[in-house]
Amino acid sequence: MRITLAYNPATGAQLWIERYNGPSTTFNDDQAAAVAVSPDGSAVFVTGKSIAFAMTNDPTYDYTTVAYDAATGSRLWTRRCYKYGPDDSASAVAVSPDGNTVFVTGTSGNGTPGTGYATVAYRASTGA
Repeated sequence: MRITLAYNPATGAQLWIERYNGPSTTFNDDQAAAVAVSPDGSAVFVTGKSIAFAMTNDPTYDYTTVAYDAATGSRLWTRRCYKYGPDDSASAVAVSPDGNTVFVTGTSGNGTPGTGYATVAYRASTGA
């Protein structure tokens, strides 16, 4: 499970808290790695890795990115990227200056020694 919290910058009071649990019922190992805010401050994007499924003790991780409404914490969309390898771990997220695109990048293992990387772009409003 990973948790995202928002605080009032003037008082430090908690505004909202949201939890993300991935689809695995065997393991609970979702990990946030990075956060970005849209230029207009209306959305928060959190990325990291999440277990997709587990075969015995060999879990498979996906990039996972969640968009939240910055004012309320309501989840806007969630996207899991699993196309690149069995051990994907997003480590950075950025939003384009116009706020239309979210970029996520990190390591992507293909099951052989050595690790590559993958970068994914999403439409900020829908996650497409």
